[in-house]
Amino acid sequence: MKKLVLMLFTVALIITNKSLAQENFKWAEMNSFHATAMGSFHSAEINKLQPAKDSASSILLKAQAWQSSPVPTGIDAMTIRPLLQNLVDDCKAINDAVAAKKSDAYLKPLVLKAHNIFHDIIRRTK
Repeated sequence: MKKLVLMLFTVALIITNKSLAQENFKWAEMNSFHATAMGSFHSAEINKLQPAKDSASSILLKAQAWQSSPVPTGIDAMTIRPLLQNLVDDCKAINDAVAAKKSDAYLKPLVLKAHNIFHDIIRRTK
């Protein structure tokens, strides 16, 4: 049963990644962040925090690169910029928690919060 759930989750993740990449191809830094962070974010939803721990510093760097990049034409920068700042702040909190060897119980809400902000940004870029 666990294998079936994991397989279905993996297939859903691949389909989601492809559709998001196609919809948002116009912002390379967003796609780069997504490629790095989503495996960690979705794993945290099922209480697997090791991927987030392993990629915390990379996720932070990708968030910072995304924040520093120009907002593509057609996307409201006044709305997106504060959300990107929140995302960077949350990714820094994740990275700091990992560096401080905080518990999974401490880390999970941080990861889920960053994940929710990411999806809020995605909704506002369509």
